[in-house]
Amino acid sequence: MQTKTELLQGFLDDITSPEVIIEIMKEVKLARGMCTTYYAKLVQLIKKLPDDTRKEIEKFNIYSGVLYSLIGLIELMDSVLLLKNISKIKNILCICYPCLSTLRTFMSHLKYSVCYKFESFPEIIKAAKETLCLSQEDYKELDLKYSKLVVERNKNQETLSDLLIFKIIDETKESLKWEEKMIAIALSCGSRMIEIAKVSNYEPIGGEPFKILIIGTAKSREKKVTVKKPVVGGLRAGHVIHLVRLVRDAILTDYFGPSQKEKAEVSNKELTTFIARRIYKYVRRHLGIFIEGKLSFHTLRSIYAEMAWVESEGTHTMSKTAFYSEVLGHNPNDIKTALSYQRFVVKPGSEVKEVKKPITYTDNVLKAKKNKKKANFKGKNGWFSIEKKKNSKRMENLEADAKILQENGIKLTYDNLRRCGYGTILVRKFKQKQKMI
Repeated sequence: MQTKTELLQGFLDDITSPEVIIEIMKEVKLARGMCTTYYAKLVQLIKKLPDDTRKEIEKFNIYSGVLYSLIGLIELMDSVLLLKNISKIKNILCICYPCLSTLRTFMSHLKYSVCYKFESFPEIIKAAKETLCLSQEDYKELDLKYSKLVVERNKNQETLSDLLIFKIIDETKESLKWEEKMIAIALSCGSRMIEIAKVSNYEPIGGEPFKILIIGTAKSREKKVTVKKPVVGGLRAGHVIHLVRLVRDAILTDYFGPSQKEKAEVSNKELTTFIARRIYKYVRRHLGIFIEGKLSFHTLRSIYAEMAWVESEGTHTMSKTAFYSEVLGHNPNDIKTALSYQRFVVKPGSEVKEVKKPITYTDNVLKAKKNKKKANFKGKNGWFSIEKKKNSKRMENLEADAKILQENGIKLTYDNLRRCGYGTILVRKFKQKQKMI
């Protein structure tokens, strides 16, 4: 039986002529097929590892993508094997993720994982910093795209009403869900997700109830940056601090369970992933019908900065860009970042209007899954429905519905058949019967 090291080396040796493959992908756009191929190889390699080793790297969520599979494999490598193959690991990422912005993010994640594990090996840390990064040409291309995005965003700002922001803050601050409380905090003081959950310290300022002192930001790694900023939306500093305490207790309880929240520690990256998966639907629920463009938790910082500008108008001599940079805690010399936040214009007392968005494929799928009487599918001939039947002839009904799905180009997966109202046991029997035919 091959050893763990031999399996890893055999996989890495299988990456032949990566530079040629990258050039071909740039021309014919084979990103999805190539990603599937290499991801399948990673999964097969992990399945060959001993059981105890597989359990050891399960925490890296190895089946969610190539990046996490590589992070799991790095955990199994020794310093000699990693130093020998670090350029091949980079090539795997380049092959699977040709999009430069995605590649830059994933390179950073991979570099962090290498430096964290091999922190006592300066030669590996040096190699990781030199290898796991984009070329100067790629960075220039990304910078140009970012500049074009900033210009476009400043030309076409979206209009919001301050009444809408007041209403959302008032609703979310009283919610029993910590996800909605985070929305109220972000709109009132402009903090990032991880800052609210863990990183920043929030302190009141004597004699100024509508201003708050925030010590430490997510971007300041070397020294703790202190930002004095206004609190908007009708909240006071004391109320924001109280909400932050409630949110942090609730997040730790949800993440670790009631019995372990005092003992366990979690990294910023893991906590951010945990929160992001749960909070987006609440942001979309409260703001999705009013905002036309891309929506995320980070959007709340843009809204806060504009609200702070509107509420403090006439009390200072700064330009809007300099004001944004100050209240959001940016580097004073980084004007481009502040410009990128100028996405909205908040008008006092304006009538709140909903954005008329077309119904998307995702909306239809979500609606189809929630329907209790019938299942809706989009096949090669358009949308069609299958009624959920309740009678004694379950297998016959399943076979008839499966035939309809196949005729419309829908795969007979467990998920699709369960959506038609059939249980897992019956679906398994049906699949076994199909194999015997």
